[in-house]
Order: sequence, then C-alpha cells, then structure tokens
Amino acid sequence: MKKNLNSGAGKTLKEIIHALPDGMMVVDRDFCIDVFNTAMEELSGISFNRVYGKSVFEVFPENNNLIELVKKTLSSETTFSDYQTDYIKKDRQKIPVSITTSPLISSKGKTEGSIIIVKDLTTIKRLEERASNLEKMQISGVLAAGIVHEIRNPLGGIKGAAQLLLEEIKDNAEHKEYTNIIIQEVERLSRLTDSLMELTKRKKLFFEQCNIHSILDQVIFLEKARIDNDKIRFSRTYDPSLPDILASKDSLFQVFHNIIKNSLEELGEKGDIDIRTKFSREYHPVSKDTASKQYIVVEIQDSGRGISEEIRKNLFTPFCTSKPQGVGLGLALSFKIIEEHNGFIRVESEEGKGAVFKIYLPLP
Repeated sequence: MKKNLNSGAGKTLKEIIHALPDGMMVVDRDFCIDVFNTAMEELSGISFNRVYGKSVFEVFPENNNLIELVKKTLSSETTFSDYQTDYIKKDRQKIPVSITTSPLISSKGKTEGSIIIVKDLTTIKRLEERASNLEKMQISGVLAAGIVHEIRNPLGGIKGAAQLLLEEIKDNAEHKEYTNIIIQEVERLSRLTDSLMELTKRKKLFFEQCNIHSILDQVIFLEKARIDNDKIRFSRTYDPSLPDILASKDSLFQVFHNIIKNSLEELGEKGDIDIRTKFSREYHPVSKDTASKQYIVVEIQDSGRGISEEIRKNLFTPFCTSKPQGVGLGLALSFKIIEEHNGFIRVESEEGKGAVFKIYLPLP
C-alpha cells in the first residue's frame, strides 16, 4: 500500500490530505499506520513521526471503539459512518468525536487497508448545549414572569398585615417572634422574586474598565471573612500581564461570588479552592467568525464532591440544584451575565474529583 507522496500527483494528494479539516489516517491490513494528517496530529496530540509504521493497538490503547471499528471494516470490508464516541487522549482528556471507517480498495479490487476519518465534535456539542440552555432559560423566563406577577401582590399584603399585627402584640414576646418570622420569610420570598425578574429582564449593563484580579480579590476577601474557617484554603495564580477589560464590574462580582460560594458549599468544612487567570485563544461556540479569538479566562477549581453528569447537563438551568436548601438561580444568572458580556462558561467535573468553572471574557 506504500505510495510515493513526495512527487507529482502524490505530492498534491499529500497536500490535500494535510489540508483536510478533519483527522484522517490510513492503516494497512496489519493495522499499521501509513498516513496521519495534520488535523489528526492536533486532535490526538501525537506527531506523525511517532506513529508511522506502528499499529493502532500500540498508538491508541485506550480507544477501543476506534480500534473495533477498524477491525470490523477490515474483516467485513464495510464502511461504518458517523459513529459517535469519545476520543481519549494520553492525558485522559475526552474529546467527543465522530468516526467513519472505510475499506481502502486497490485498483485490482483488493482491500489493502482502511481509511479512518475522525471529526472533532467539541464545537457542535457546545452549540447544542448552549442552544439547550438558552431554550430552557427562555421557557423558565416566561414561567418566572407569570409566577412573580401572581406572587408579588399577595406577598405585599402578607407583609403589611404582619407589620400591623406586630404593632398589636408588642407585649406578647412569643407571638412577636412568630410574626417576625413571617416578615423575614416574606422578605426572603421577595428577594427570590427579584432574582426571578433578573432572569426575565434584559437590563442595560454599565460597562467600565475593570481589573479582573481586583474583583476576584474582593470576592475572596468577603467569603473568607464570612466562613472564617482555616481548613478551607484559597490559592491564587494570576497572570500579571492581563489587561483591564471593558465590563460590568458589579455583574462580574456577582458571577464570581455565585461560583465561589457554590464551590464553598460543595467543600463543606474543609478543602481547597484554586483561582487562576490566563490568556487563551478559543473558538467562540456561537461566533460566526471561524477565526479564534483571544479571551481572558478565569478558572475557579474546588476539591469538593464533583458534579454528576445529569446535574452538569442542566447546571445553568433555573431551579437546577443538588442542595436541599438551594434555589438554583445563582448559576443561571451567572450564565446570563457572561452571555451579555459576549463570553461563555465551561464546566469540567467528575463525581468525587471536584469541579472547575472556566469563565471566558473576550478581549477587543
């Protein structure tokens, strides 16, 4: 199956193969790799020089689905199209991919090997996830608007009646305590309805030059004072070269506060919260521009219990919470705020291994 790809038509074919946007490799009947294009190098993190002539069993020991498809293609001489699975890199990172395998037929009609196309589905999956989140936000927003409208007036009446009652029972300490509880709970529900309204309204944010590190430091200072627990350790790794950005300072404070507070609740009485900032070039999951853009990234990582896959899928949906006393609005509001900054949030987590929230804020 060896072909001369360094002269004439072979050179042109080689250029075409390496220009393909999807990963491509060719193996012979002994499962040894003959072709491994640039996109496949980028997806796998392995160079062609390291895989040439080696078997797929040796190169991809952790990717059984890929190997099984190649084996089936060579044994049955059949094409298998768009098989979706996770490609597992050497560092155990999982990438959603679609794999197509086809037999490589010679001019004499003999199967000489297999052609494998591996398409990275990361951007598509993120688009699907974002569309799902936005749809849920819209549905929840309509429901929330109706709920708030129906609740606000009765709440005002209950609070007014309780305050009048408080005036009448000044000398009864027990009844006074119960009445104060009514007023406090009404005020709590009022704050909840205010949060619900934040989801339904698109208010105009006031943008100004902000220093991300200063905002993070304020949140950390307040949370450390609030919990007053030496067994919870905060660490900061800031990139000092990051510039100020144009953003809503109060809104970003709310986002960082929501996420750090959420992480603290996951830790319980002890654990670690690591906060990092850096530059990153990324493809925005909703941008029409195919070029990558530069972002400031804030990573907030905790050593807590982690987030189950089921919860993670709905994490930014209003009322999604795993906490008995939780309402499930903080992360939904954070998602909305970062969207209004033309940024996005990613979450990586496994149960029992903590979680990391990555907030991407675009640079001009």
